[in-house]
This record gives sequence, C-alpha cells and structure tokens, in this order.
Amino acid sequence: MPTQHSDLKLLGSSAAVITSELLFVLLPLVVIALIRLAGGHSLRELLAIPEWSFGSAVLIGQALVKLVSGVAAQRSPARWESLAFVVSVMVVLALVPSLIVLALMLTASTASTALITMQMLLFGMSVVVFYTAGSLGHRLLDRSAHE
Repeated sequence: MPTQHSDLKLLGSSAAVITSELLFVLLPLVVIALIRLAGGHSLRELLAIPEWSFGSAVLIGQALVKLVSGVAAQRSPARWESLAFVVSVMVVLALVPSLIVLALMLTASTASTALITMQMLLFGMSVVVFYTAGSLGHRLLDRSAHE
C-alpha cells in the first residue's frame, strides 16, 4: 500500500516528467516565435500562426494517451464508464475544437481576432489538460510499476 511519502515522491516525479514533455512541445513554438519576432512580425501575427492549434492537438492527444495508459495499467478494474466519459469530454471539448480552429487558421486568408483568441484559449486549455491528465496518467503508471 502506498504511503504518503511515496505518493509525494510519485507526484514530484510525474510533475518533472510532464513538465519536461511540455517543454519539448513548446520548444518549436518558442523557436518560431523568436524567429518571427526577430524578423519584425507583430505579436498579433505571432499569435495568428496555426502552429498554436497544432500544438493544442498534440498536447490533448498526449494527455489522452497518458491517461488511458495509466488507467489500463491498474491492477484493480477501473470503471470504464468514467474513463469513457473523461475521454469523450477531452475529445469533444478540446481535441475536435483545436482541429477545427487549425483548419480555419490554415484556410483563412487573414485570421480574425475572434479566431486568434479562440486558438490561444484552446492552447492554454490544452496545456492545463495535458498537465492535469498527463500527471494523473503518469502517476497511475508509476504506481502500478511499484506495486
């Protein structure tokens, strides 16, 4: 049975792993941002690049994989209904909107302020979802490996 000390150790471990994975997703966006800003592009132009939506989709997909993997690795049977609900919510409220915004950003001649705002809100939400669901999934994987 896990102790409070081992739970804190797992939490710290999962936070470190998730943060490092998040940094590698953000790295290309940081490079693109630096190049564009050095090239004289405005902040609005930087926020209008479709890579933000692409990053959102990647983060949501990675969060789904981590969460489902963590639940699947548990020895005790998980309630599949709860997992199905969480996965459905993540797909319907995060992944699909990110892909729709990506398609709109790629096809728009000029992105509207509303579309740019939606893209950035979805990106922010995807970071939170990745960190939350990814950490939970990683903790579950770690816990099952130490049982």
